[in-house]
Amino acid sequence: MHHTLKFNTINRIMSISDNIARLFGTPVFKSPEKYKFNKSELDFIDKQRENAIINQSGNLFSKNSYVLESPELKNLKEFCNNNLFIYFYDRFNFKKDIEIYITQSWINFNQKNTSHHRHKHINSIISSVLFIKGEMCPITFHNSQRNLFGNLMSYEDFATPNENNAAQINFNNENGKLVLFPSTLLHAVAKNKSDIERISLSFNTFIKGQLGGAQNSLQALNIK
Repeated sequence: MHHTLKFNTINRIMSISDNIARLFGTPVFKSPEKYKFNKSELDFIDKQRENAIINQSGNLFSKNSYVLESPELKNLKEFCNNNLFIYFYDRFNFKKDIEIYITQSWINFNQKNTSHHRHKHINSIISSVLFIKGEMCPITFHNSQRNLFGNLMSYEDFATPNENNAAQINFNNENGKLVLFPSTLLHAVAKNKSDIERISLSFNTFIKGQLGGAQNSLQALNIK
């Protein structure tokens, strides 16, 4: 069964200023609070630079791909889970018997003149970036649609970018802030032009439970 927004709901989401209803937007979540790192947590994160792996754009990511399972980051994992549950259950309104949980988690290091190539995360439902250091190097989310109006126009045809026609949108770093987004959303980090190293934590998620409901057995899937 397909769910369709009722007309009065559309009226509520329509901007008063321009009479535009922005349908089916990609929901990107920013944690209401910032996480405050203590010294032992920052020391543990900094240590992940040892034996780090060089990415294709020159940045580094930790060899340890389960950093949130470390006892040193127990409180940080709780912060991430709390916001993940808000995003998944309160904002998306998923059923409580579908369980979402963090799978891999790792630390990214972008030193000066390094970047992170455009990519999305496979084998994941929701992905994240948690800013730790380096507020001058934002994350960029890319519109996966090459052209807004089919093959008629390119992004170069718009006089100025806005939320209706933008090819990409930057989210400025706020250290301690967690950003959650669907794992299919393309994102990248431009070259770090600052002398301050950009450090962030990322994690992926997956789900457990009975999916698809009972009305159509061809859509039912039980993930354990």
